[in-house]
Amino acid sequence: MINKIWPFALLASSLVSGGAISEEKDWWFDVEVILFSRDAEQTDEVFDPVVKPIDVHRSRDLLGTLLAPDLSYLEQMLPQCEMAEKMVFPAWLDEQGRAVVNSKLLDDQEFSLPYWFSAPNWRDMQRMDCLYGHDWFAPVARTPMPDNVPVHINGITQRYPTGPHILGAEQLELNSVYKQLVRLRGVQPMLHLGWRQQVVFGRNNAKSVRLFAGHNYSSEFDYWGNVLKHQGGDNLNSPLDNAEHNQNVVEKIELALNNDSMPAIIKKKEEFVQQEFSGEIPQQIWQLDGLFKVYLQYINRVPYLHIDSHFNYRQPGVLEHDSEPRSGIRINAAPEQFLYSYPFDQLRRVISQELHYFDHPYFGMIVQIRRYNIPERPPEQETQ
Repeated sequence: MINKIWPFALLASSLVSGGAISEEKDWWFDVEVILFSRDAEQTDEVFDPVVKPIDVHRSRDLLGTLLAPDLSYLEQMLPQCEMAEKMVFPAWLDEQGRAVVNSKLLDDQEFSLPYWFSAPNWRDMQRMDCLYGHDWFAPVARTPMPDNVPVHINGITQRYPTGPHILGAEQLELNSVYKQLVRLRGVQPMLHLGWRQQVVFGRNNAKSVRLFAGHNYSSEFDYWGNVLKHQGGDNLNSPLDNAEHNQNVVEKIELALNNDSMPAIIKKKEEFVQQEFSGEIPQQIWQLDGLFKVYLQYINRVPYLHIDSHFNYRQPGVLEHDSEPRSGIRINAAPEQFLYSYPFDQLRRVISQELHYFDHPYFGMIVQIRRYNIPERPPEQETQ
């Protein structure tokens, strides 16, 4: 009986300091997460293919800030294009690039520049974006998101944290677990990262961290799963292309006339769109995207960690129809693609330092949460 009780006693002693529990105390934790996709061609679980939107705009987007930093502040530091000619010359060069010391032009006997130095034309020098007629630092100065999220995310660890931030790779402790994971058949790692955050009491008081991983489908599908119609795809360059295009159009019209009903997924999507959604639709469509929340909750006067997670896993597939055509003969048309959605919602009580596994037919998540005690600042740093 004692052996069964001591882990809970150890947890209580690690969370409780000085024999008293205080919600005003700063509780900081390091959260390390490994996300991976898994092959699941056959599963008994039935999913509604219609995506259930997750409002990620009110969350902490630590990963997005790192992958696509906001560079708009650089615009304020650069001169305007029309001011490019009013440049300040270095104090030791005149407008022709000749060396000047104490307002005196030096000749070759007194001073000579290295042979490899070619004096620039300071008067004609301009910003590169001005030269090419494109403002690279426009008001929307956020770098584009990648096509795939890097598996390994390396941030900068703050010894004295002032807010949540991505940890450096040297702070990750699940590297051995990751190496074992990549050797498993049918498993593809998607993301391995850690972050440091302050954890508060109460589910409603805590703020979620947005996590996304895998492939970016934004250029292929819209958020509801429909294939995007690219403008460049309608350009026909040859008579053969024209003939094939006309034939496909006829086949699609004939198929629509012979079909008793629209695809079931389109019906469900239209019904879902009519429902009220108070949040904002994410601009990027990731293979895995959602929210990860950590908070503390009292249970029998003991604070326990909890993980509240909501994700959408997206995977393209063939769009299926409700019924066969009335004629009984299906037109030989190319299968229509659709981006299916497989949601994941789970609330779990966890213990610090332990490994916790979250399972889903299409992906998995390994989590470890470790308490971080902020060290005392050295005396010389306290005044800074």
